[in-house]
Amino acid sequence: MRNCILSMKSSCAIVNKELKGYFVSPIAYSVLCVITVISGIYFYMLLSNFFAMINQYQMYAQLYRNPALLERLNLNERVIAPFLQFLIIVLIFVVPALSMRLIAEEKKQKTDELLMTSPISTFNIVLGKFFGSFFFILLALSLTALFMCILFYFGNPELGPLVSGYIGLIFVATLLLSIGLFTSSLTSNQINAYFISFAIGLLLLIIGWASQLTSGAIGSVLGYLSITGHFANFAKGTLDLNDTLYFVSIIVFFIFLTKTSLESSKWR
Repeated sequence: MRNCILSMKSSCAIVNKELKGYFVSPIAYSVLCVITVISGIYFYMLLSNFFAMINQYQMYAQLYRNPALLERLNLNERVIAPFLQFLIIVLIFVVPALSMRLIAEEKKQKTDELLMTSPISTFNIVLGKFFGSFFFILLALSLTALFMCILFYFGNPELGPLVSGYIGLIFVATLLLSIGLFTSSLTSNQINAYFISFAIGLLLLIIGWASQLTSGAIGSVLGYLSITGHFANFAKGTLDLNDTLYFVSIIVFFIFLTKTSLESSKWR
């Protein structure tokens, strides 16, 4: 029990260190600003397009005397779902920038040897760095949720798909973070870590499109490995165990690879 408490304290100390590391440099404020501004612009475009469609459908409803036409317009389908899908693309660019420094910076400054020879276990080091970035990403995503509050103030969207969509978005961000943490453990060059992490994340995105062009077993495998297919169910308001297992298994797999990579460096 005592060892468990000490391990938790060690991990919390690393989490605190990583969070402070973001905010003592311009990177945290730059990332938060970029995510908020870009997502805000896209949200405004979606909302403007939605209002334009309302005016158009109202005209058609009056012309054809069919009020049911307006029922086809749904905030969740026309605004929320595209907005969340757009945030996935933003995360693929942003998360590698947040994770590239986690271990690569330690290697560059030659502090990784001191860290690895400390009483803290490798697993606690990995978890500390992982959750330090994870909490920062949650902060960034919470800022985008402010735009959803605008929809609830002026409209009446469905809450269920929105909540499940953000749960899926957190899973996507966590998956990308685990990949970035692993690539950061492979090199002391942060730029290399960024592009390797970005390439893997982009691959998991585009193989979903490739699966639509491929039939048979290969198409099924590509579709299962794709981020978009699993996230789509969350965006529809469906919390499926298979989708959850997909994200959790990949996250655990890359955390395990990170731990293995750090431990192997002791023998080099």
